[in-house]
Amino acid sequence: MLIVPALGGCMELPEKKAHASAVAVMFPLSLCSVILYVFRGTWDIVLSVRVGIGATMGAVFGAFLLKRMPKKILSVLFYGIMIYAGIKYLQ
Repeated sequence: MLIVPALGGCMELPEKKAHASAVAVMFPLSLCSVILYVFRGTWDIVLSVRVGIGATMGAVFGAFLLKRMPKKILSVLFYGIMIYAGIKYLQ
């Protein structure tokens, strides 16, 4: 949640590049998490397949939208989701 504003503000990346960079960071982190769950014996393969299918579909759809969505709409959507997530986190 923090990497996109940090990349945009501190590194002065354009917003679309900041979003793309954040997505690129998520894959290796997710892979490390899977490896840890496997070694701990707590990996649920059925849940992983379900999440993997949803994540893949979301990534493809998101990449499609990222190329076509105006910067202003992308900003409003992103920050709206972050505010919603923050409110849900406080409950």
